[in-house]
Amino acid sequence: MDMTKDMTKDIFLNEKKMKVIAIDLDGTLAKYEGWQGEEIIGSPIAGAVDFTHSLRVMGWTIIIFTTRYSTEIVRNWLVSHRFAWDLINENAYQLQTSGKIIADVYLDDRALNFGGEYDRRLLLKINKFKPYYLKKKGGE
Repeated sequence: MDMTKDMTKDIFLNEKKMKVIAIDLDGTLAKYEGWQGEEIIGSPIAGAVDFTHSLRVMGWTIIIFTTRYSTEIVRNWLVSHRFAWDLINENAYQLQTSGKIIADVYLDDRALNFGGEYDRRLLLKINKFKPYYLKKKGGE
């Protein structure tokens, strides 16, 4: 956690309200090379454990938001690798849900940021999109 200690402290002092981040598991916290089964989760991506601890120090509520069905398997993986996290696939502060967890930020390897305009550039980004693990295999 040393790499972000000073930055974390400065950011925390400027932001007092509770914030919620929903972080994907496969391909975001864990290495991912395609689905290999419910019980197989890749090793942590370099820096991911420290990153979650930095978020915790800054006051973020950390939700692990995954398509994996077994929260027990996910929980065991998070604990065994010493991640900082609060909830899995739920937001305890959310009264009702349509299935989408309410968060201030979503961190996911399969996401694009909407810039406010539906235009040709957005269509091109969508058509060319590949998660980073496919790009590393020579897919662009």
